[in-house]
Amino acid sequence: MKKSMPNKQDYIMQDGEGNQVPAFPVDEKKTKNNLTTTSTGYTVFAVILYILTFLPIAGVTLVLAFKTRELLPYYSFWPFFGTIIVGVLALVFYLALLIIARRHSKKSIMAQTMRLAIVYTVLTTVFSLLITYVFPDAIAVATQKTIYGEDVLYNGEKMVETNAQLERDYIMYNLLNGNLGAEYSFHDLSAHTKSSTGAILKYTNEEIETSVRAYIGKDGKTDSGYKARKQANIDNLNNIIATLEKNNPRKYEMYKFVYEQYVLNNPEFAFLIDADTKDARERKALALSIVDYEYNHSRYEELLKRGFTNVASDPDPELNAIFNRNYNSFNHDGYLPFDDEHLLLAQVDGRMTIPVVIHLILDNIYQYTQPSWDNSGNVMYEEEGNFLYTLYDPDARDEYVAAGGTYDQTDADGVKFGYNKDGWRVYESGMVHRPIKWVVLDMLGEGMSLTTLDVANIVIADVLPVSSLFIPAVTDTVGALLNEDLPKVIEAAANGASLGIGLRLNDQAQLEINILSNNVKYGMLGYMQATWVSQDNLLMAVYNVVAVRNWFALFGAIGVVLVIAAGVLRDCGKKIRERGAISVDRLNRMKAAKEDGAEEADLTAQDAQEPNSEESPALDPQA
Repeated sequence: MKKSMPNKQDYIMQDGEGNQVPAFPVDEKKTKNNLTTTSTGYTVFAVILYILTFLPIAGVTLVLAFKTRELLPYYSFWPFFGTIIVGVLALVFYLALLIIARRHSKKSIMAQTMRLAIVYTVLTTVFSLLITYVFPDAIAVATQKTIYGEDVLYNGEKMVETNAQLERDYIMYNLLNGNLGAEYSFHDLSAHTKSSTGAILKYTNEEIETSVRAYIGKDGKTDSGYKARKQANIDNLNNIIATLEKNNPRKYEMYKFVYEQYVLNNPEFAFLIDADTKDARERKALALSIVDYEYNHSRYEELLKRGFTNVASDPDPELNAIFNRNYNSFNHDGYLPFDDEHLLLAQVDGRMTIPVVIHLILDNIYQYTQPSWDNSGNVMYEEEGNFLYTLYDPDARDEYVAAGGTYDQTDADGVKFGYNKDGWRVYESGMVHRPIKWVVLDMLGEGMSLTTLDVANIVIADVLPVSSLFIPAVTDTVGALLNEDLPKVIEAAANGASLGIGLRLNDQAQLEINILSNNVKYGMLGYMQATWVSQDNLLMAVYNVVAVRNWFALFGAIGVVLVIAAGVLRDCGKKIRERGAISVDRLNRMKAAKEDGAEEADLTAQDAQEPNSEESPALDPQA
């Protein structure tokens, strides 16, 4: 019996008129591999484009975050806040991608792509608008209107470096004024004895003494080679400083800080220079020696890494606690009581003139911190209800002890203290809790330069240079006036505010006349800078977030193009897969056609071998 033939429409192609045509010959293995590779390639490239919509933005903000982390390593996640926001927005976008471009979606790929482009645009645009129009006000409020959005929109990286510098300055201030340990203070490390002529004989601290002498070198004045050796020692010290600047920027930074803020503003060393040869070796050597000591003993680098993190086991007072306590004093007894149009005027560039300064100094400014009196009528400033400033003041302690003062009180931490004649809390360690009367220069954080005189080139009667007459006398007569008499006059005139007049010879042997603020002595930055430091954790987050805004503005349009390009690649991949399905169908048809042809040939051969029952009937076995 002949087998039934399969329906050829199952494996034969038809042309447009319905005529049957055989399937075209295709290499099965090659076709499958090529189509699979091509389709996968389109998909991979589409995924890469989707990733690139957020990756560059996250990468840029991450670089800034790590730089911030390197400069200020103790602010945990705050420097990464912008990067975290990028991650959240990216997560929202990729979730939308999974939902909109799901496998069984009835929408076409291009329709999906347009929806994804809209989602991306909304995410980036809304965020950029928030940063542009909301953040500036938030920044101004957080920093007492000392920083505005425009300051950080285009200078975020510079602002991070500025804030890190301010924190390093604050740490150096409080090391050198003794707040972070008396043994590190400039006061104690620079202590020395003098000869009858006023020359420095010996520094009290043996390490400082040995170091200074090593840096100065020995000239000897007994032969003709003296000047050459002296110049060689001057050059050697300058080379040491230049090498320090190149190889250890942090240590060089401290050297400049000690030299400019402490050595040159101290009457004991302000004129320690040969006006003719400009030899300032000894005071430079003192600054270098103090820096060496600080690096070896004060754990300065450790303080930079720890910063304002509270460490209960730290033997030094916690930097964070000192800052918070002293900033409160600065804020309540310094900035807030100023209620004068001259203060606003003084903040305008070029308007901080001497008359304005004098006016603000002489103003009778209200002070938040107020004294009380004991039963004997002795004045005292109590902690409760006041904002007392913590300051290492060994002179106040020594004066208190010399006056017969005793430590007969106990504070909340169980440490004994006594009230001096001014009502300040004086501790045996030299720490003093006291009210401070702030002046406008303290608010600004720097003094004023009044004038500079080139005294070496000024002559009297065309015979004698002023320097030969004037300079030796200054150190003896004016030094005492600056340190003792003038501050008392100013405090009396300014209702207790402190200010100083600074005279010094700079390294060019020019006489500089300056008005000095109290920031170096008190260990506090200017009010604006201190406000920044008080909000630094938030500011680090703001700088990183603003960096995100800038890069969203740059990459936002590019991201939309990438989304559309990824959609095109997905569509190409889909068409390749559809063509693959058609090709596989054709392969199946071709294979079925070949198998059917072989089967039909077998049936034909079988029919040829079998007798035809109608033409050749079977023989009767009985015939």
